[in-house]
Amino acid sequence: MRHEPNKAIMFRSENFLQLSPSNDILKITEEKGDTKIEYDIKVECGKNYYGSECAIFCNPSIGSFHFKCSPDGRRLCEDGWSGKNCDDPICANGCINGYCVSPGICKYVLLLN
Repeated sequence: MRHEPNKAIMFRSENFLQLSPSNDILKITEEKGDTKIEYDIKVECGKNYYGSECAIFCNPSIGSFHFKCSPDGRRLCEDGWSGKNCDDPICANGCINGYCVSPGICKYVLLLN
């Protein structure tokens, strides 16, 4: 702590903390002499990043995928979709002699003998 003419009191505090994203707020109070500093710390991941180190990326807005992101960053496929990227449509009857183009809709191939 030091006093400088025409300037505010300076208080320097260094802490090395290992923090992870959380809804909790870390409250820190430090006192030196008659000076006290209090601050609240909340760590959040940036948009579309998840996990304890914000290293999991999940963005349902890119591409033609059909999913939402869970609170921990897992892809949750919308109804009627499956696959790693939730881009594989599901047809209940399996589309015999054709293929599934969107949930519940088959495109059939005409077989001529």
